Amino acid sequence: MYSIRLKRVYDEVSEDDGFRILVDRLWPRGISKERIKIDKGAKEITPTTALRKTFSHNEATMEQFKAGYLFELDNNGAADEFVDLIRSQLKEGNVTLLYAAKNPIYNHAVVLRIGSKRDCMVRLMPCLYFCLLTFVGKMCTIENEYDICQKPQAPVIFDSCENKMMRRGVKFMPRPVKWRRVCCLPESSRFGPLDSHADSRDFVNMTVDEYETIRLIDLEGFTQEECANKMGVGRTTVQGIYSEARKKIAESLVNGKVLLIEGGEYRLCEGMGNGCGRGCHRHRRRQ
Repeated sequence: MYSIRLKRVYDEVSEDDGFRILVDRLWPRGISKERIKIDKGAKEITPTTALRKTFSHNEATMEQFKAGYLFELDNNGAADEFVDLIRSQLKEGNVTLLYAAKNPIYNHAVVLRIGSKRDCMVRLMPCLYFCLLTFVGKMCTIENEYDICQKPQAPVIFDSCENKMMRRGVKFMPRPVKWRRVCCLPESSRFGPLDSHADSRDFVNMTVDEYETIRLIDLEGFTQEECANKMGVGRTTVQGIYSEARKKIAESLVNGKVLLIEGGEYRLCEGMGNGCGRGCHRHRRRQ
């Protein structure tokens, strides 16, 4: 069975390393690209400068750093693509995270490995994983940090996964909401047939973040990758949001339903100075 490994970038390359990912923001000193032999660089998921300075590979601040870094990963759109990459590579071999820090215990790669294993095992395969935990008779943990379930009170095999989790007191560790960045609210939030009644309940609800993907991709001409960077989420997330938005527009047009734009997991951009860059509708309105 393949696994996620840690290795100092200065150590010798081994065939067991499998897919090698450099997880440092800066290139390691005194080593050439030929010698390091990396398959992927992932500086976009490294800790922020402010968090890294408060840590300084200090044992006393490790717990605080770990909590802060995991929070950053949960709110980093690039982390989703990073986990997807690891999951796909684990089907073929080991994945090795490379770091330059001298301390093998107190460094960000240790925390990144914990977060990656957590997401691969719990977030990406929840039903299968929790069904397997049905037969475990003791506290289950991942890396001794994440409590998953309590001792089952009675064996119940043929049951829905949801009932199994509820019966055994499964403790969820929900990921913090990843707010999608939106430049401004739509000028009109209701669209539909001219003869529709104001109190009509036969409507389609489109969220504000779904509306934003339509605006950026179809009106502003953004690619899905550019749209993902603009909204602060992963590209796969944008693909899902955009696809759902287009289905709702089609349902409204074909079936003659009212389209309402409201709600969603979003936050407005600051709109300071020159706005948030190309495609910032808020900045354009002020001009």
